[in-house]
Order: sequence, then C-alpha cells, then structure tokens
Amino acid sequence: MGMRALIYGIILLVVVPLTALFFLHKKSDACSRNPDYCAPKDGLMQPIPSLKVAGMPLTEIVRVPCRYLGTWSRKGDDGKFNITLNGDGTYAIVTTGTRRGLWGVQGNNMVWRHEDGYGRLSIVAINPILMPTAESFVLQEPDKSFVNFELIEAKQSTKCSKE
Repeated sequence: MGMRALIYGIILLVVVPLTALFFLHKKSDACSRNPDYCAPKDGLMQPIPSLKVAGMPLTEIVRVPCRYLGTWSRKGDDGKFNITLNGDGTYAIVTTGTRRGLWGVQGNNMVWRHEDGYGRLSIVAINPILMPTAESFVLQEPDKSFVNFELIEAKQSTKCSKE
C-alpha cells in the first residue's frame, strides 16, 4: 500500500504538471498559426502574435480606442449599412437582422470576431486601418478592396482607451 501511494504521488507531482504545460504550449502555438485561437469564446480577443508591434509587450496592444466609438455608415463592395462600435468591445450591425460580435484595435489593424448566428463567436478578421480622421476611416479587406466608414453619431464610454 505504501509503495502504491508513493508511485501515485510521483505521478501527480511530475506527470500532471508536464501534461498541463504541453497543452498550454500547444494553445500558444495554435494562436501563432491561426488567429482564431487567440480569441476566447466569451470575450474580446487576446493579442494576435502575427500583429505584434516591435518593442511593445504582446499583452498590451489590443485596445478599444474611444475615437472609434459610435454609429458609422459603412460602405464597401458588399453594400452599405450602419455599424455601432461600443466601448466594451462589442459591435452591432442592424440590417434585415442584427449581426453582433467583438472588435478591437491591435497596432494599425482593426480586429473582429463575428457571431455565427447561434450566439457563438466565429473567426477573427483582420483589416489594416487607413486614413483615420475624427469623422472617417478606411479599412482594407483581405482581397485588397477598401471599406469606407463615415461617422454618424459619436458615443462616449469610460471603458475605452484614450489611445
């Protein structure tokens, strides 16, 4: 009985922590390969390693800047609609139905996490921010097309970053 307890004790002290470290490293690796793994299912995305800005700690570069809060008219190749960016990092698009998700800024990129229609958060989208002004900005899509945003109504929040 004493030998069995000793063996089980060694297993608990050595094998379990090593297994946990393996799975933590595997998740970190997955985030580097696929940005979708950087976003928890229940909150704003974690920093995406491929967008790391030189000289800045990775944990400090995802933010929700106050300058982007409000309702915007969005116009691109796929049509025109309004989108509201909130200070808590959520967004809503109201067209024939409501689409929701998460947004943030990392470096010079707007990063998005969209709901899939069943309340689950899906893929991460990454769009470079071009020509930002107080009342407009442009995002570049992965296909190199451009989406224009014009401010309709600014919002205030204590949750956003002043940049």
